[in-house]
Amino acid sequence: MSATHTLRIAIRNRMYGDSEGLAIVGALPSDTTGLIAELAGDFAAMCLHDPLLDRIAQLDELPAEVIARALTSPHLPRDELLGQFVIAMTAHDRRAGWKRAFEVIRKLARRPPKNASLRRAVGEISADSSVVAAIATAAASAPALDPFTFGAVLAAVGTPDAARALAAHLRSQDYDLDMALEHSANTPAMAALADERARCLAELREASPGVQLLRMLQLPGDTIHVVVSFEAPEHDTAILVHIQTCDAHRTGTFTVSCHQDSTKTSFDETTLSCDELEIGRCNVLELPAWVASVGERLGMTWTMRVIKLTPAGPTRTAVKRWLASYSSRKP
Repeated sequence: MSATHTLRIAIRNRMYGDSEGLAIVGALPSDTTGLIAELAGDFAAMCLHDPLLDRIAQLDELPAEVIARALTSPHLPRDELLGQFVIAMTAHDRRAGWKRAFEVIRKLARRPPKNASLRRAVGEISADSSVVAAIATAAASAPALDPFTFGAVLAAVGTPDAARALAAHLRSQDYDLDMALEHSANTPAMAALADERARCLAELREASPGVQLLRMLQLPGDTIHVVVSFEAPEHDTAILVHIQTCDAHRTGTFTVSCHQDSTKTSFDETTLSCDELEIGRCNVLELPAWVASVGERLGMTWTMRVIKLTPAGPTRTAVKRWLASYSSRKP
């Protein structure tokens, strides 16, 4: 199979990290041009989607034409952190910047924040002003700090500019910013950022469906896990509800699915993803009334079955009573 055919197959099937494709691209001479350079550039750009990118060494030193194509390729994740980082690193010197970008990617592979080798890598890279500037540019515009641990470098630098780049992720429910803050320099900018992150997490948690339910029922705590079904077996119909609070980084879960034969409606706290039954959606506090209205609309009587409801005690009693109130609701 020719090299161009191998690369076309890998690109078409999104086989990033494909060993044959990497072998071809890694062996290209420095004066490579034409179709093979175009395909190799597309393949290299596509590899930036690979979660195991830090284990790939064949992309470090590529022909100039291949790098040029990669930077303009439709396969480049230009709206994501790695795409933005590589673009920023190659702004002044394509080949040198490309090589350094991949060196940094390997050094910042995801490891626990207190890992000694990661701390050494963060210390080394944070001393390279050109890399720090590229990471700040990428972090400020990318939707997430993941993958790898790029944010740790900005936290270790600790300047106001670094803190501003990280601040774009203050309301993220992922752990990447918090992992980065484990490496924070002892500076006023980073202390203020940590305080603001704690405030944002508290706000996100209070806005979670499970916590809203606890507050409405005037129950203590901020943890609840509910799985309950409303069933009408004679009509081959059931509603399955899942409500769960998680840790401080996750707002939790509220999902509902109603099935009647092979027809369904499903939604979560924000999105009605499917409504074949044309029954709409509700928020968590409206659940009993919504269940009652669906029963009225579909012409059936529900039987409630609690599959899981924790914590035990007063919370379980109150939530179970609230769920069962669907039977006394008038749609």
